[in-house]
Amino acid sequence: ASRWRTLKSLVFAAVLEEAARCTELETLPLLAVHPKKLVFLGDDYQLPPLVIDETAKGLGYSQSLFARFRRIGLPVILLNQQARAASQLANLYRFRYILPTNESGLLDFNPNRSWLCPRGVESSLFFVNVVAQRETGDDAQSEANPSEARFVVHFARYLKMYSQVAPSS
Repeated sequence: ASRWRTLKSLVFAAVLEEAARCTELETLPLLAVHPKKLVFLGDDYQLPPLVIDETAKGLGYSQSLFARFRRIGLPVILLNQQARAASQLANLYRFRYILPTNESGLLDFNPNRSWLCPRGVESSLFFVNVVAQRETGDDAQSEANPSEARFVVHFARYLKMYSQVAPSS
């Protein structure tokens, strides 16, 4: 018990990364040390927490504490720029970040950045439909698609091989 009191007195600030993916119950151990400052980092417009138990879902535990805090109106700082994806790709999910003025709230950090296509590929953005049987993993939480994995490996080998070929003049 004395170790617990010591730990509680030592924790000044706590940062929870990917807070939107953590259920409220998963956040409790962090709250138990009573940090004076608590920072949640996350994006509840992306993937929600994974809750398998139907009873827990029925009791409302399928949301993150991060999402609940936002919903009840606690002050948040929302970032409105993305820098990881090509603008073409960000356009696919930009609709999820709509401001009250009905305009997109997700801007490109560097809108003039050009994303070059790899040699041997005509577009910087494309989709491939790999039709194959999916397999459920042992934990019943994720799916595996060996055909999709093989496609990615073959495509990576293609890109590597193509980049080693001298360009024709």
